Amino acid sequence: MKAYVKLTPEGLIALNSDNATDQTNHANDSNTREFTSEEYALFGDQIKYVGNENTKVTGTSLDDATVSYTVYTATQLFNAAIEILRDKRNTLLDKSEWTVNNDNQLSDDKKAEWKTYRQKLRDITKDLTTEAEVNAVSFPTQPS
Repeated sequence: MKAYVKLTPEGLIALNSDNATDQTNHANDSNTREFTSEEYALFGDQIKYVGNENTKVTGTSLDDATVSYTVYTATQLFNAAIEILRDKRNTLLDKSEWTVNNDNQLSDDKKAEWKTYRQKLRDITKDLTTEAEVNAVSFPTQPS
């Protein structure tokens, strides 16, 4: 994960990326600079949450930009992580919705596989209480 400060018409903003293409685009953008080592040290493991209401960027140019943030509580970290997990899970459920339609052409065995898969998706958030637990979740394998 890399974090950047970008100069926009609205002012300075902080953003992050774990996407190589985005990182290349940010590196080639004259209105963007990567965080300094001091800023990385300040954010630590919470860099993935850059760009939210807890992030403050001050300065009038990229050269004098400084980044600070309010430390997240364990509850805030959990809530952010579980929201991302639920979004991914809901997308997978939406993509497999066709399997529950009465007019699908699946065999009874395949219907049972898809039913089990979808139930595992629905249960994926069950009993999670910490950000670490959420980040350790593995999604079930989609039936072929």
